[in-house]
Amino acid sequence: MQERQPTRHNALNALRLLLAALVIVTHTDTVLGRADFRVAGDTLGGWAVAGFFAISGFLVAGSRGRTSLADYLRRRTLRIMPGYWACCLVIAFGLAPLLAALTAQRWDLGSALGYVLRNGALVQVQPGIEGTLTSAAYPGTWNLSAWTLIYEFTAYVVLGLLLPRTTGRWALPGAVALLVGATILSAPRFKAVVPYEVFTFGRLGTFFFAGAVLYVLGRRVAWTPWLAALAVLALGALASTSRLTWFGALPLAYLLLWLGRVLPVRVGSVNDISYGVYLYGFPVQQCLATFWPQAPPALFVPAVLACVLPLAWLSWRFVERPAMRWRGRAPAPAALPAR
Repeated sequence: MQERQPTRHNALNALRLLLAALVIVTHTDTVLGRADFRVAGDTLGGWAVAGFFAISGFLVAGSRGRTSLADYLRRRTLRIMPGYWACCLVIAFGLAPLLAALTAQRWDLGSALGYVLRNGALVQVQPGIEGTLTSAAYPGTWNLSAWTLIYEFTAYVVLGLLLPRTTGRWALPGAVALLVGATILSAPRFKAVVPYEVFTFGRLGTFFFAGAVLYVLGRRVAWTPWLAALAVLALGALASTSRLTWFGALPLAYLLLWLGRVLPVRVGSVNDISYGVYLYGFPVQQCLATFWPQAPPALFVPAVLACVLPLAWLSWRFVERPAMRWRGRAPAPAALPAR
């Protein structure tokens, strides 16, 4: 049995907010035309996304264990799609025409409509809007962060279909099988063989399904500082052998969930704006970099956050939270397992 513990009693939302901020930090180099800073084979933003997937896998596995497939898919859709659609509308009919007017560029209505309609299924078919961002350091793309959303939603669907119950006797073998399958797909030798989308899903899926495995294990996992320290050592050893992006999912997931359990921070426990920060970070960065292309990163990041946080709060208050009310009566929230 899992110890039921509402999200407001742990630091997972605060961690997700921090991870969203790290994505903004990484994309600062992108929008200012600078070389990306990489750690152990990936950018800080890449590792932040991996952390997102690990936490999401844990929480989503808990949801799957308490709901039918139809209810589970409806809940997952209502959590990810309305906020994303609203962001597309804000970009197409808010930020893009405003930026075009301020920079004497041309904003095309048909292209703006196409941006919303063609990207509506989470796949970034049309990354830009005609006439805008033409002189940007990263031209033609309004929301670089959004590319991960289709992989996350695919992970939702795969978990829902292949792991019917995350509390039954076959839950652990099923979760482990998903983790092993994703790990095989993300093997470096397959990168040039399998389609890019399959390899990328495997890589991100390892972190998602690692979180799911830890949820299924529940009380069988000891959540101690010693194991957290061992996870850090494992991450360091994998980084030194260039295998962190392949085998680092379980230790990273364990470390993040342990931090979520022990940290006293409760930022975002009531108003979870992390998704909004993730969605609106890059569009705001593109706009701000247009007028401040030589900005020092130490000043640029706080300026971006000052603009993004109100947008993220509005997204949560008027789009995401109202949409979640359509899910029906919520089951008990996912818990951080007791020791």
